[in-house]
Amino acid sequence: MQGLGDFLLKKGVLSREELAAALRLQRLTRKKLEEVLVEQGYLKEDQLWPLLAEFLQLPLLSLEGLKTSPQLAESLPRSLAQKHNLVPLSVQNGEILLGCAGPVNPAVLENLRRLTGKKVMLGFLPPPELERAREAIYQDAPVEEALPEGEGEVVPEQAAQILDSILKKALNMRASDVHLEPEPEFLRVRFRIDGWLRTVEQLPLELAPPLISRIKVLGRMNIAERR
Repeated sequence: MQGLGDFLLKKGVLSREELAAALRLQRLTRKKLEEVLVEQGYLKEDQLWPLLAEFLQLPLLSLEGLKTSPQLAESLPRSLAQKHNLVPLSVQNGEILLGCAGPVNPAVLENLRRLTGKKVMLGFLPPPELERAREAIYQDAPVEEALPEGEGEVVPEQAAQILDSILKKALNMRASDVHLEPEPEFLRVRFRIDGWLRTVEQLPLELAPPLISRIKVLGRMNIAERR
């Protein structure tokens, strides 16, 4: 897969010398290539945004006509929007449109689909507009209380949806056991099928506490007890 630099070369908006200089500076500053290109004057922002959208194969979005509402703020927790640099722009007909300023991991999109219960659509929103949109959408939203180990990121209803999805998958695959195993960087989901444990999913680690709490609720266990 070609990188952004090669893409811009093919588009004829950069010379090889300019790209080489920008890449050297990027390595020194550890900034994104697109930031360096704008800061050094190789490209203007209004040139860069359509090119970035094309590179990411996403439609270019605009804030024109955006209407903020409590529904938008409720559709995606503020903490997740900030963590993954996203912003909800519309929710209708079983779909949620999210603005992003860069590539989004497919695993993140799948987890957001489960959390929201909606089909997730993406569009490219220039970073300055994304920040303005997020401030406008979440300005009246209640501040989420800080809970240990990410528990504030997923509400009980969302944890229930995710667990239901896992259990349905286990039934469809005729699994006898379901294992949720926290690893240093992710939550491993394994099913025992025909006597063998098989890894079927890797979920974000922050899902572990709310999923475990949900299982305790279903098992009528004390959710405050931790071991």
